[in-house]
This record gives sequence, C-alpha cells and structure tokens, in this order.
Amino acid sequence: MDDERKQTIRFLERCADSLAQVEEIMRVYVTAPNCLLGGKVALIDLAVWTPQCLETDDEVYSRLCSLWEQREEELADALLVNKYCELALEEASHLAQTEEGELLGVHWTNTLGTHEWHAAYIIVIDAEKFHRHHLCERRGDAEGDIQS
Repeated sequence: MDDERKQTIRFLERCADSLAQVEEIMRVYVTAPNCLLGGKVALIDLAVWTPQCLETDDEVYSRLCSLWEQREEELADALLVNKYCELALEEASHLAQTEEGELLGVHWTNTLGTHEWHAAYIIVIDAEKFHRHHLCERRGDAEGDIQS
C-alpha cells in the first residue's frame, strides 16, 4: 500500500473516531480534502455491534452465553471480536458494492472495556457517480417524491 493511500486511510480513521463520539451521526460523506481523496468521495458508515447482534446465530450465541456463565471472559471476548470482525467485514463489503465503491477497511473505534463495539466502514466512491446520485435525490425531494 502506498504512502498516500495510507495517509488517506489514517485521515478517514481519525474522522471516524471523532464521529463515533456523536451518537446521532451514523453516516457521513467526506468530499474534502480533495488532495487526499483524489476525485473520490469517502463514505464513513458507523455501526454498533453488541452481543444481541449475534442472537440469530444460535451456535455462537449459545457458546457465548456458556462462556459468560463459566466466567471465561477472555474466551468470550475473543469469540465476540472474531465474530464482530467477520460480520462487519461482510456488511461493509455489501455496502461498498451497493454504493458502487471500494472498501478501504473496517476501523474499530471506541472498543475498550465494553461488549459494545463501534465500527466505521470506510468506503471511497467515484465523485462523479456520487454527485449524480445526490443531484437526482435532491430533484426528487424538490418535486415531493419520496426516496427509498
């Protein structure tokens, strides 16, 4: 990975860390600084992962509950981390595909000392596609259309 790309990712990770402190914000499009983004728009999509997110996976959730009952916190935490990472990567990849963008990575923000983890999916989108899409949305809103 070249230095410019690493610098861009670090910049976006710092943005994500700051955004994670504001609970009301879940998605942000970053259009500047253009020198770092090189004609692209960055999407930072924040997600919160909790043990309840795993309830639909009976095998994992059952194992997790068993570890907690046995006070095996370290093993439970390791299981949580692995599963969160797996699911977050799947979700982020799907979002990147939906947005017709490139996934730069999943960045974990404030995760220390809690079972609630905050992930930031960092995706770059071609600026032209982004602006075309959002201009269409605005025109629709002005005409009273509901966008889904």
